[in-house]
Amino acid sequence: MTGEPDAQRIGSTLWEPEPTVCESGCSRGRPRRRHNRQTPDSSGVAGRIENDVRMKKIIRITHRLSGELIAEGPVGWGITPFENAWYVSWRYLRTGGFRTSGVPGLCPYKFVYVWLHFRGSTGHETEYLGWRYVLPNPLFPFIAFRVAVPGRHGDLDITVRSAQEWEDATSKVDERIAQAQRDNSGSALPRHSDESAVRPGQALEIAGQTGERN
Repeated sequence: MTGEPDAQRIGSTLWEPEPTVCESGCSRGRPRRRHNRQTPDSSGVAGRIENDVRMKKIIRITHRLSGELIAEGPVGWGITPFENAWYVSWRYLRTGGFRTSGVPGLCPYKFVYVWLHFRGSTGHETEYLGWRYVLPNPLFPFIAFRVAVPGRHGDLDITVRSAQEWEDATSKVDERIAQAQRDNSGSALPRHSDESAVRPGQALEIAGQTGERN
């Protein structure tokens, strides 16, 4: 046996463990896991979040007879599609035109609801346009006490687009208005009332809202 502390004698041969050098420069007698951790790219994360917000679906539900906006918000927990209907949370309800009809209904698994009539600000009315579950099944929390409207109805105009598509549509409307103003400079223009347009940034604000609750 030699006096070298790191050496071992195997038979008549001296064996000394070969040091392993990792990427950080440390040297040990046994293999070490390589230090290959990478710092996340904050700019890349922010870009992905922004892209997700722009691609998030926004729904607009409008009463055709009166032109009144009924609901607008992100598709998901805020406005939930379920069984060919849309269940709108109070946060994204844009009208106060719904009135209880007093006519109840019963679903065998969603339980008790009441029918709702709608009367727009212009006086146009549609009976039994929606419903609300007043004694809902707790297994379906997204239907509880929400205004629901059918996915297809002759008096409803329902449009689902991504936030980016809404912004693009708004930009095109703004461009047409600006072009009309240039072409008719000096003449009065009627006020634009395109219901399909949103103010700049509004769609992205809606898509970017977090913590959606009833």
